[in-house]
Amino acid sequence: MDSERPYGRGAKGQAPDVSGLCGQCGDGKAAIDPNGNVSPCVISAEWMSVGNVRTAGLADILGGPLMTDARLRIRHAARGGKKCDPDKCDPGCEPNDSCKPGYPGTECPPRN
Repeated sequence: MDSERPYGRGAKGQAPDVSGLCGQCGDGKAAIDPNGNVSPCVISAEWMSVGNVRTAGLADILGGPLMTDARLRIRHAARGGKKCDPDKCDPGCEPNDSCKPGYPGTECPPRN
């Protein structure tokens, strides 16, 4: 069971805040809306665009500074400096899941 996140009706009139995301947004995935806007995840699609595939290549967007900054902000806010906060990531999170085996840029074995 997941907690109610502060987006859509759950926002109760508040502005979107990255701290409600699970902390894994943008890690090997992204969302593209019908207008071509790219965001780290579908939950942040309406308020956290990192580029548009109609004006830039997807690889450039995903590897670009806006996506990098968004991923860092999300990770920092959602985890509060901890490796992982299971309540925010449940059910797909263990205390050490910030290190994904084989994911590029991690030190977890097995390496790709």
